Amino acid sequence: MGRAAAGSRASGFPLPSRRFPRSLARMSASAPRSALFAARVAEQPGNPLFRFSLGQALALENRPADAIPHLRLAADSRADWMTPRILLGKALANTGDLPAARAVLDEALALAVAQGHEDPEAELRALLAALPQ
Repeated sequence: MGRAAAGSRASGFPLPSRRFPRSLARMSASAPRSALFAARVAEQPGNPLFRFSLGQALALENRPADAIPHLRLAADSRADWMTPRILLGKALANTGDLPAARAVLDEALALAVAQGHEDPEAELRALLAALPQ
C-alpha cells in the first residue's frame, strides 16, 4: 500500500484543517467551542445546524440563558428534531423557567416515543419526574 498524500489520511479523507473553513482553523485551540460556532452563526444566522451547535456549546459552557434562543430556533426548524428540544428543556429548567421546560420536555418525550428512541425516552421521563410541579 502506498504512502498517503500530504494533507490526507490513508483512508483518503481530508484532514480536518482542509474540511473546515480557514476562519475556524485559525481560531485558537483554547477558544471556547461556542466561539467557533458563533462565527458560523454570524456568517449564516438562519442555519439551524449552526444554531443547534452554538446552543449546545453554550449549554456545555454553563450558559443556559445564552443557549436558549439558538436551541429554540433549531427546535422550531424541524417538527421531528428531538435533540434540540431536550437541550432547550434542560436550559429552560436551568434558568428557572420550569413551565416552559416541562412543555418542551413533554414535546421531546412524545418525539422519543414516536421515533422509538428508548434511551432518550428514559432520560426524558427521569427529567420530567425530577421537575418540581
